[in-house]
Amino acid sequence: MSTNGRLRIMVTGGLGTVGSGLVSELQRRGCHVVSCDLVHQPDEVGFSLSSDIAEPRYARADVGEFRQIERVFEQCQTHGAAALAEPVKDTIKRAGADLLVTGSVDRHQLYAMQTPQIFERGLIEDAYRAVYAGNVSVTDEVSAVERLGSKVVLVLNEDFNFKITYPRDLALAEFVLKQRAQPLSQIDKASGD
Repeated sequence: MSTNGRLRIMVTGGLGTVGSGLVSELQRRGCHVVSCDLVHQPDEVGFSLSSDIAEPRYARADVGEFRQIERVFEQCQTHGAAALAEPVKDTIKRAGADLLVTGSVDRHQLYAMQTPQIFERGLIEDAYRAVYAGNVSVTDEVSAVERLGSKVVLVLNEDFNFKITYPRDLALAEFVLKQRAQPLSQIDKASGD
């Protein structure tokens, strides 16, 4: 990621305390961060970074976290669209409405989507125009871009991360954040090592 001040990153929506830490770190690294929405982007914005602050890793702004953003951005510059992802580890089953298993899904080509997801500005704008015109629902920006027939390159995540989707996910997020806040020596003592 360029830190010469020419990189402009668009940030949308309310970020709260966690997101403001991400913005502060990006600015410290020389990025010009523009807060706006998808409709009112300044002309100088060339890329759109979608970051789901429902993922707990952004509460800790260390070098590793921003390396993930850099890796995705590098691929976006080459391919026009890139997203962080993780291979699915769980066994996946199909089931009917009655919750009776109807089959297994080969997980070897399945990936859990994460953020950041970064796109060339024109591509994501076209994608959302098409979503709006078609009155369809998408779960993330990659889904919107896919509908255009455009390709998105996946960048494999090198760190533990998960999305907070259900209330039960909050306890795990709290545990992970507490562990990350402790020095490794304290964690080792707590585990008996």
